[in-house]
Amino acid sequence: RKYIVPPFIDPLSNKNKELTPEEIDKVLEKYGLDPSIPMLLQISRFDPWKGIDTSIAAYKIARKEETCQLVIAGNIAADDPEGTDIFNQVCEQTKGDSNIHIIRLPDNVSLNALEVNALQRAAKVILQPSTKEGFGLVITEAMWKGKPVITREVGAIPIQVQNDETGFFITSAKKAAKRIIRVLRNPREVELMGRKAHEHVKQHFL
Repeated sequence: RKYIVPPFIDPLSNKNKELTPEEIDKVLEKYGLDPSIPMLLQISRFDPWKGIDTSIAAYKIARKEETCQLVIAGNIAADDPEGTDIFNQVCEQTKGDSNIHIIRLPDNVSLNALEVNALQRAAKVILQPSTKEGFGLVITEAMWKGKPVITREVGAIPIQVQNDETGFFITSAKKAAKRIIRVLRNPREVELMGRKAHEHVKQHFL
């Protein structure tokens, strides 16, 4: 017999443990985020394969029909010489829109984990439209927090996400925008999807 043992998460770690509303609000206040505006969130390195351009384009389409804000938060890997250039390009591409927030997360591992946790818990939907991906731990972390994930059917992501059950597979920014609008307009469906996502992680990835 052959067994696949996928990466897993620790539900009691700083990145995944339960947070109080006050802890979440503290992070939102630090980065000037309005909790009354539905948040679309992408957590990732500033990397050409993470599909950040798709997230930005999808937000711009969706906001024409639904009020929302986009948060892109991540680090620049020390071994990635392109990271700073991509970060600067993203900042330039999104300047002038007060509802797009580009966040460079702290290098301190513990603080970074807590802030990612808070941002994921505050978000309405998680965007992870990577064009290349192995096993996306950030997807599992978001699902553990009961969040639907909009992503692409690449790499190991199909092991994590069940399309239309715990998240959505998309192939373009336009399709991602349709899913964003669907999520924002159907809170009961999102709640059910979130519960399924949490249970899927509980059964397979702890």
